[in-house]
Amino acid sequence: MKKTLALVLFILAGGILFFLKEHYRQKKTEETPLTLTWTMSPVVITDLSKPVLFRFHLSEEDAAIDLMANMSHPGMVPVTARVDNLGKGDYSSQFLLTMHGDWIVFLTIKLKNGVAVKKEILFKTAQ
Repeated sequence: MKKTLALVLFILAGGILFFLKEHYRQKKTEETPLTLTWTMSPVVITDLSKPVLFRFHLSEEDAAIDLMANMSHPGMVPVTARVDNLGKGDYSSQFLLTMHGDWIVFLTIKLKNGVAVKKEILFKTAQ
């Protein structure tokens, strides 16, 4: 009797774990992918004494965004900047670039549901 009860409990536990695993997998694949569009002003960067304005639009509203920009080669100090939420999925940030060349903007986007998404934007200044 004890062996039968242990076997039934083992089978039930396995079924519950299988259900939880499938439920978690289904939830992860049902998430809507985050879309990001952006603009930069000025479009052509020639004057490093003026800040660059980035505007972002996300497919999801009320996200918290951390921004760090860095050159594509090692040895440079990264630039960080505040990102303002303008509402309706629109965000804005401006910062000064320290040198001409290839840049990468790293965005860490924390969504309302707590999920963090990382995006990168590549751009180049004119020399």
